[in-house]
Amino acid sequence: MINVTLYWVPGHSGIEGNEKANLLAKAATQAESESRPQRDGYPWYLVKQALRKAEITTGPLLAGRADVGKFTRKIDAALYLGKAAALYQQLNSSEAAVLTQLRTGKTSLKIYLYKIKAAETAEYECGLIESIPHFLFYCRKWEEQRRKLRLQHRGRFSDLSYTLRGYLSRKERGKSIDGLIER
Repeated sequence: MINVTLYWVPGHSGIEGNEKANLLAKAATQAESESRPQRDGYPWYLVKQALRKAEITTGPLLAGRADVGKFTRKIDAALYLGKAAALYQQLNSSEAAVLTQLRTGKTSLKIYLYKIKAAETAEYECGLIESIPHFLFYCRKWEEQRRKLRLQHRGRFSDLSYTLRGYLSRKERGKSIDGLIER
């Protein structure tokens, strides 16, 4: 049996290996990069699931913080059922990357850039906070694309969970609007 210990390392904190990994990741995602990053990694929820199945229930990875995943859980209450893996397998690399950014909140939108101190403000040029809901549903810059989205989504337009292919546990008339969580 091999013992493996995984540690969460805060980004941009001066840790040599972390800084090198960050530089390599940036280099691999540049437009002029010849090799695209591989998608053979596993989503975090599957790693945690495997750790639990192996009865590894303690350690720095599973201790976690209460606020980690708060945004993602709001979008998809069924995320930890393993249904998300099937969703991502239907997408090509760039589509999966965009969906991952939107579902985790780690995007190049101003709200995230401000949070990580890469921008002076979270406001967009219109004066509103540039967040994922602002980008998808309200920003005047994308009105034409939004018309198409509104036609596709009809009554669910502006439902962030629905738009990002998540499961919402909200109920109407005693029934979940997204059906059974297992489906």
